[in-house]
Amino acid sequence: MSRKSQSQHKLFITYFSLAILIFTYSASLFSKSCEQTYNFSTVIIPPFNFLQDNEMQGFAAKEFRKVLKEKKLKGKVSPYNWARSLHLAQTGKVDGIYPTLKSKDREVYLDFSLPPLGYLTLALYKKKGSKSKSLNNKSIVVILRSIEHSNIDLSGAKIIEVTKFEQAYNMLIHDRTDFILGVKEALDSLPINSKLEIFKVIESRPIYLALAKESPNYSTIKKCLK
Repeated sequence: MSRKSQSQHKLFITYFSLAILIFTYSASLFSKSCEQTYNFSTVIIPPFNFLQDNEMQGFAAKEFRKVLKEKKLKGKVSPYNWARSLHLAQTGKVDGIYPTLKSKDREVYLDFSLPPLGYLTLALYKKKGSKSKSLNNKSIVVILRSIEHSNIDLSGAKIIEVTKFEQAYNMLIHDRTDFILGVKEALDSLPINSKLEIFKVIESRPIYLALAKESPNYSTIKKCLK
């Protein structure tokens, strides 16, 4: 082998070794970043998610822990009311939120690219024994503001949005609305369900663990969860 060839060979070995070192170092840094504890906000919505013995329980909580366990991530979960939980995710004060429904507005600041944690059923409810037999442009429907309803056909009914389900329920019980839009799985677990009856099942929707795009850890946790 000529001196020139030997020199080129040594140079190649040097560059190759350097590339391996850089790759190994980068992989090590990435691995360490995945080992940090990430923060998540959540909402108490039985049976999807509820607090028992100082730990979140329910099938959404179970699926959430399963996702983190599969990727060997550590997570700290803090429950808040819906408005607070969503605000923390929107402003990047937490790294993610669950369980949440997908909507065009939320896609601006939340990443819904992970597989759904599960599904919920939306249904129209009326007061048990009420005479409401049809949904039309004279009907009134009360809907939680957190539920995207622009694609739901409500036959031209007047829609009133509220921030808490208790408001919707009280309006229905006191005959100030004809129907309320509710989550069947959640209502099935509540005593008030005995005073309601399903008028119409609307649809099944996926619920997600969504990542906060404004979080300083967004790009890292997204890679860690791939």
